[in-house]
Amino acid sequence: MNSEELEKIAETFDGVEFKQVVTQDNRGFLVFPIKDLRDYPQLGALKPFRHNNNFDVVKLTSGGRYPLHVHDDTDSEIHILRGQGRILIERCEVNYSPGAVCYIPRHQWHGFNANSDTMFFSALSSPIFNPETGKIDLRHN
Repeated sequence: MNSEELEKIAETFDGVEFKQVVTQDNRGFLVFPIKDLRDYPQLGALKPFRHNNNFDVVKLTSGGRYPLHVHDDTDSEIHILRGQGRILIERCEVNYSPGAVCYIPRHQWHGFNANSDTMFFSALSSPIFNPETGKIDLRHN
């Protein structure tokens, strides 16, 4: 998909209310959980291939640094919809921009440095935040 098509998908979520999820160490992120992908058919165009019907849209603010963290039970497939920055995976740093896709297996340390407002779609093997149990599958070092 080109950057204009990805921006149109991102605009779909400009008017929704993202939830601030705060982890046990008081770090937070903004997330919009997708309960049913059929409600957002434009996301299906991204053709997520690793998921278990668990999807989130996540926002990072410009200049924001989301430090290295790990998910013990969750594999993530990230599709950048908007923004530019760097994703850190273990000891590697890679630039991201709209259209970038990254697969992050469980137990892989990763983080983000957002050079501009960033929005990404994440297809997950299991939910990072489970509202029913309150469990957050996220650890920082």
